[in-house]
Amino acid sequence: MLQIAVTGKPNVGKSSFFNSATLSEAEVANYPFTTIDANAAIAYVTAECPCKELDLTCNPRTGKCEDGIRYIPVELIDVAGLVPGAYEGKGLGNKFLDDLSQARALIHIIDASGATDAEGNPCEAGTHDPLDDVNFLKHEVTMWVYSILERNWPRLIRKVMSEHLNFAKVISEQLTGAGVLLDDVIEAERIMNDEYDKWEKEDMLRFIDKILESAKPIIIVANKIDTPQAEENIKRLKEKYDQVIPTSAESELALVNAAKAGLIKYHSGEDHFEILDESKLSDKQKMALNFIDEHVLKKYGSTGIQETINKAVYET
Repeated sequence: MLQIAVTGKPNVGKSSFFNSATLSEAEVANYPFTTIDANAAIAYVTAECPCKELDLTCNPRTGKCEDGIRYIPVELIDVAGLVPGAYEGKGLGNKFLDDLSQARALIHIIDASGATDAEGNPCEAGTHDPLDDVNFLKHEVTMWVYSILERNWPRLIRKVMSEHLNFAKVISEQLTGAGVLLDDVIEAERIMNDEYDKWEKEDMLRFIDKILESAKPIIIVANKIDTPQAEENIKRLKEKYDQVIPTSAESELALVNAAKAGLIKYHSGEDHFEILDESKLSDKQKMALNFIDEHVLKKYGSTGIQETINKAVYET
């Protein structure tokens, strides 16, 4: 089953994203390293099912079908909180990188409100620039792979050149534990020269970055879109990066729980919900649903959670 990792520093809504996407119960708390062990659960990528058009009853062998929407299972991994310097062992870095090893796509949750500092500690909203968080994950993963190759690089290159071995195959074998495939290395090799023994550190890093584009593509999830500070930050993020999805994990979690309780009709990814019996809702629940409708669904078109899962599967 395809594995997708949910990554990011502490307190950005990573576990809320995971819970809303999987209806799981990963611990949610406001301090670093809440998620000590990787949580794995099933999320679903959606697709139109032909059963509705053909007027047939659908009974899929895996996943489920609801109202003509097919839900296909993928494994979502909520890994331990990351901080800068993880590849050097800082924080829970080594465990974090091990948990990432077999994932074929990385969902990077960032706090679009700017209310968590570089270490993942709460700070006043708007005082931290979320753009600073985007590059650090890529840097940590790149340096992790670099550390694997660098310690054996002279020996590997001598072996490749003296025995006329296939360079891409030798490198991919070294990176098997990081979830890198032979095709990932072949694609990256095309942009490099074949004087491997003359490569400097900068050449290796460029090579690794290219490998990771296909081996570990990163989707940037700008979470907490329901906060006033988020809108301008999301605009700035989209101006600089291609794969940016605005999300509200807490809104999605509230909606799926309300649907599960029979209070509303809602399918993840939709831009609306239907209240089934208003008399069963408290005033507080009505206010919360109205807030989500006005500040998330009508403004952004969805909570962004299902869009993120679909993009991780279909477009990476």
